Amino acid sequence: MDIGYFTHAKVLVESIKKRTGVQEIRASETPLVPCCHNPSKSTPLVEMSLPVAFEPFLLSSLEHYLVVAGIGSYGCNYFIFRTENTDDALSTLNTGVTRLVQELPFLAGEVAPVAGDSRRRLEVRPSSIDVFEKCPMLVVREVNSPLPASDFGRTIDAAGDNAYRPLPPKPDGPFQPVLRFQANMFHGGIVLCFCWNHLLIDGTAVSNVIQMLASCCRAETSVSLKSIRQQQDLGRKIISDIIERPLPEKMSADDESFVLHNLEEVATESIARETMQFSPRRIDELKTACNERLSVGQYCTTNDILMALYWIIGARASIAHGKRFLAISFAVSMAKRCRPSLPDSYIGSTLVLQSVQGNQHEIVDALSTIDSNPSSIPDAYTPLLAKLATQIRAKILATDDQHLTRTIHELYEMSQWNPGQGKGDLLFSNLSFNGCYKQDFGPVLGPVVGFEPRTVYPNMAYLKPRRPVGTGLGPWELTLMFDPKRLEMMKNDPLLVWAST
Repeated sequence: MDIGYFTHAKVLVESIKKRTGVQEIRASETPLVPCCHNPSKSTPLVEMSLPVAFEPFLLSSLEHYLVVAGIGSYGCNYFIFRTENTDDALSTLNTGVTRLVQELPFLAGEVAPVAGDSRRRLEVRPSSIDVFEKCPMLVVREVNSPLPASDFGRTIDAAGDNAYRPLPPKPDGPFQPVLRFQANMFHGGIVLCFCWNHLLIDGTAVSNVIQMLASCCRAETSVSLKSIRQQQDLGRKIISDIIERPLPEKMSADDESFVLHNLEEVATESIARETMQFSPRRIDELKTACNERLSVGQYCTTNDILMALYWIIGARASIAHGKRFLAISFAVSMAKRCRPSLPDSYIGSTLVLQSVQGNQHEIVDALSTIDSNPSSIPDAYTPLLAKLATQIRAKILATDDQHLTRTIHELYEMSQWNPGQGKGDLLFSNLSFNGCYKQDFGPVLGPVVGFEPRTVYPNMAYLKPRRPVGTGLGPWELTLMFDPKRLEMMKNDPLLVWAST
């Protein structure tokens, strides 16, 4: 590489940082092309203005509920764009991010403790200019290799996740931004990493932010998100009013109690990842078989079947390695379950965490019976699959507006909202509703061609949105995150192998 080019790049970077306080271009830890446009090219680098001020506001009671529940990581998703014109594509992204934070300034803010608050509540407040310069909204990394044709997750694993993301997996200091982006520039495309604070943004909010970013990138001139800002205020008002309601009586469905174990202590670097594909025809076959066994008024959805399938293969692998498997834990969005429901474009966490406890002897005995007659797949699995799926469905249906009201009242009974310890045996996250594949980012960036969830928890499964294939949809995709030995056993589970064909 020409040393003069590298020097020019460094000078350009410092100039941009001094002028804008937002856009930073950095080289990776490994020797790569400098993270800057080639100065001989005519495409100008779009500059960001400083963030717009906003009034600090408290996290909602639902968001503080996540603090107490031990959710304190940064979420991380990758969105893949295929384009030969990466210079103009980067300019489009930069413009889009600038417009987004100008219209919704709190997205450029940070989560911080309220000074002197006895309950130890958190608020979202503007960041100082100095902090904003050190952690800009959009970071750029140029990667001197072709855009992966498929399975970007393997590329991340090979190079190390930290090289592609703007924030670490967990906060490493007092500064906790609401969200940040990193544009990874490959030959033939861009991999946009979106990291967000899980206390403030859930999966539905991620989908909303990506939809808004697409509109900001697509617009030829300015864009207005005034109605979106108004919906944020309305959504927070609805949640804040919940504590004013009378405490509902407990229903029998809520009386089921069991002790959840703390999450396994596993270093994120030692967690292996694999995305498995399931045939929609096979999943429909399992769903039909299970629903035929149920009583009138009972039913299982596709989501319930996929969760129960994951529970079975996770339990089998856990038994073999002496690990816990009794409970499956998942999040339920309350956005449409609370009354009144929250606005469609609300950006904030609406999650309530739920778990379903299995009967250890029933699961072990059922798997032993199945293994004694391996040629009977899938019929041998149907009784166990239907039982687990109906338990999951019952728990989801019981997570209603009254359950939400009781949860908020229980939170307010605590004198301090201190961070708790994450709990659970097998974890499941449904991201199939994410609308990223439906978004149009304009003529340069185009549509999202790949999506990769990378929020790392031990014993986790992510159900991904189905990719467009022709005029239809591709297979179901489930990303598994486990220790290598258990993951290898899960990949070879006979039920999973059958469902994948």
